[in-house]
Amino acid sequence: MHSVPTVNSFLTEQATTHIPAQDALHRAQGHQEEQADKRRRDHSYEIGDQVLVDATNLTSPADSTIPGPFTLLKQNLPFTFCVEFRPFYKLHNGFHDDTLRPYLPSPESLDSRKQHHRTQL
Repeated sequence: MHSVPTVNSFLTEQATTHIPAQDALHRAQGHQEEQADKRRRDHSYEIGDQVLVDATNLTSPADSTIPGPFTLLKQNLPFTFCVEFRPFYKLHNGFHDDTLRPYLPSPESLDSRKQHHRTQL
């Protein structure tokens, strides 16, 4: 005749395997966080800043940016922002800060803006 484990021995066995598994999960989470933090850049984005969006996962590889710049509307979470897209873009406007780049206008575009402004005066 086969012996059937009792409920108490089953619960004891479960408890002894649960604690090491939980510890291993905590260690793995800590390691994953360390690795992610190595590549994370501190952002200093403010609402209203102009940014470019890296759209590598949204478009074809040849077109990895969506023409911008775009304005940051709000910060949803510590690392996610909403950007203001033009109406013809059919995209979700929430992006992780890793996919955003500060918009730095080129000197040529600044010169053309100054000339355009002077001609309007």
